[in-house]
Amino acid sequence: MKKFTMLCATLLCLLAGLLPGCTSDSQGSGTATGVDVSGTWSLSADGETSTMTLHQNGDTLTGSVQGVPLTGSVNGNSIAISTGFSGGPLLVADGTVEGATMGGSYTATQAGGAQHTGIWSATKQ
Repeated sequence: MKKFTMLCATLLCLLAGLLPGCTSDSQGSGTATGVDVSGTWSLSADGETSTMTLHQNGDTLTGSVQGVPLTGSVNGNSIAISTGFSGGPLLVADGTVEGATMGGSYTATQAGGAQHTGIWSATKQ
């Protein structure tokens, strides 16, 4: 169960990293969604912290939390992230971005179907 909890925390950290501050510039590095969450984030969930790296292309997100790949999307200041393993835990997180912070809720599902829900937050590093 501790391994499952750590995975959930790591995944939440990843989610949190997807919602940081809005950016735009004259060279077009801003996104059509109005926020750019690309970068490194410090993620907190279930009393644990981890590092999440996000890459944004338009409204599509890719990245990883402590080496675990993730995908997601950004719409306005809303973010959605998911990750999982074949036959292993699956994490789905939603939240909002406010400047260099983000946060929301998540649901982690184990292979056997047991679920754990919680709250996550992230700060851009």
